[in-house]
Amino acid sequence: MLIEEKILRKLFSDGSLEVTSDTRHEEFSDWESILKPLAEAEGAIVVKPLDLVDYIESALRSLCKKIAEAETDYPATWENYSSVELYYCTRPSKAFVVLSTDSDPYFATVRFNVHKNARSAVRDYNSTIDQWRDTLADHSTLDVPGAEESAEIADELKHEKLKIHEVLEKIKSIL
Repeated sequence: MLIEEKILRKLFSDGSLEVTSDTRHEEFSDWESILKPLAEAEGAIVVKPLDLVDYIESALRSLCKKIAEAETDYPATWENYSSVELYYCTRPSKAFVVLSTDSDPYFATVRFNVHKNARSAVRDYNSTIDQWRDTLADHSTLDVPGAEESAEIADELKHEKLKIHEVLEKIKSIL
């Protein structure tokens, strides 16, 4: 069995993985040693703590696309700082994965959540978009540069939310 498949089995059995730029090295050392070769193969390097999140995101995305034979038509990005993707994985078992990242110049987070059904995965995906919209809505109420633009982006993001029937139709077309 490939090391990548072992990693996926562990991720699928754990159900989730979250790493932030504040995650202490000791807390993450087991995962880092496992994911490092995958991330480096994708060209990721760690220079500062925020890079760790990008590094892990590269490895997790690689796992989803190359090893789990995942399909996605559902990537959403906000301001190049945050992204969320929904994958339908067929290996090591059939499952949905929501991979999301949030970052700014000071803090970053990557989350990998495994769901056994589409409804749960779509809720997770849409919840991430709702969090972005809430942040933008809060910013739009302030008397600061960019507030009006934040309101417009928040309005645009509501179109990124998924509908369960669309996801189920897409999965049927894959199978």
